[in-house]
Amino acid sequence: MQFIPLGKLSKKLNAAAVRFIVTNEILCVQLSAHFRKSDGDIYAVFADEQKPSEIYGILRLGTTVLHCLPFAEVKTAAPLQENFVKLLASFLLKRQEEKLPLPECVNGTAGGSALIMQAFRLIGKNPRQTNEYTLMKLDTAAFSAIQPYPFMHGEQLVRCKKDVPAIYKQKLLVLQELYEKEEVVPDCMTFSEDSCRLRLANALRTQYILALELNGQLVSKAATSAIGFMHVQIGGVFTALPFRRRHYSFNTMYAILRKICRMKKQPVLFVKNRNAAAFALYKSLRFVPVCSYTIAYY
Repeated sequence: MQFIPLGKLSKKLNAAAVRFIVTNEILCVQLSAHFRKSDGDIYAVFADEQKPSEIYGILRLGTTVLHCLPFAEVKTAAPLQENFVKLLASFLLKRQEEKLPLPECVNGTAGGSALIMQAFRLIGKNPRQTNEYTLMKLDTAAFSAIQPYPFMHGEQLVRCKKDVPAIYKQKLLVLQELYEKEEVVPDCMTFSEDSCRLRLANALRTQYILALELNGQLVSKAATSAIGFMHVQIGGVFTALPFRRRHYSFNTMYAILRKICRMKKQPVLFVKNRNAAAFALYKSLRFVPVCSYTIAYY
C-alpha cells in the first residue's frame, strides 16, 4: 500500500481520483469541498506498492484528517485495513520525528475514523475527546411534500453574505458565539472569540447563510458548511434558547434546503447521537440516516 499526493498523480489517475470522490461523496462532503479547491495535503490511497492503478481511498492530512475510506466498512478487507493503519502510523511518526505538527482532529465516517485512530494509537497518541454522530441525507421526494410553518410575529429571513451591513454582522456574531459554545467547541478545548470571528468571516465569503430576524434581533440561523460536486453539507443550525419551540430552525432549514434542491444537489448533515431535539428536527424535515460518523480531537 502507498499514499501518493494528488498533485503527483498522472492525468489518468487524477481523473480516477475525481470519479472516486464523486462516487463516494455522500460520505465525505467536507473532503470533497477541499478537493474541489486545492490538492494540498490530499493523498490517494493505493493497495499496489509497485504500480498504482486502483484507488482505495482519499485522505486530507491537514490540521484535520478528512477521509474517504470505503474499504474501512468492509469486513472482508481486514488485510487492507491493517496495511493502511501501519502505513499511516509510519507517515505520522515520520512527521513527528521531523518536528512537523500532527493533525489535531479526525473527521469522517465511523469505520474510517476508527482506522485512523488506530494509527494514532500506534504512535502513542490517544484522543482527548471523541464524539459520535449520525450522517443523514435528505429524502428529497418526501421533503417536496412538506411546507414551512407560517410566521406570526413579523419574522423574516435574512441572507447573510460578506457584504452584509456591519450591524447584521455583529448580530450574527453574537448568535455564532452562542452556537459554537453550545454545539461546536469540545469539552477539551477553550472557546476563542477571535477564532469564532475568523470562522464566521470565512463562512460569509464561501457559504450560504440564512438568519431569522425578530424585532431587530437575529434569533436563529442555518448555513451550508461544505459544497461538493453533487452534495451540500448543512451546518450551523441554531436557535437562541429563549426562541426555541417556535419552528424557527425548521423554517430556516426549509428555506436553505429548497435552495439546495433547486441547485439539483443532495443535502446532507451529521448530528450528535445524544441530541434528541436535533434528530427530531431533521426527521421532521425528512432526513434519513446514512451511517455512523465520528469526530475525534487530539
